[in-house]
Amino acid sequence: MANGMRTIFMVKDDAQIAYEERYAEGFRNSYSAMWEAFAAQEIDDRRAYTMSIPPKVTALSIVKHKNRARARRQNWLEIALSARQAILETG
Repeated sequence: MANGMRTIFMVKDDAQIAYEERYAEGFRNSYSAMWEAFAAQEIDDRRAYTMSIPPKVTALSIVKHKNRARARRQNWLEIALSARQAILETG
């Protein structure tokens, strides 16, 4: 987002380079489940996801913990703006 990108691609859990069947649940939770929580879409080959930047988020009106969600979104915005500023200053 700081570089002006509108879409990113993420690797699915079982396509990770270090994937091991015995850790399948952990890989699923750490990768694919997280991407899906941000409304990422699985790509046809089933090895990756694509996601819009900034990510689509659930409306605050239907979020259970509104204050936490609001604070988290504010943090994300501050990080993105700070990263963008740093990139612009070095470029």
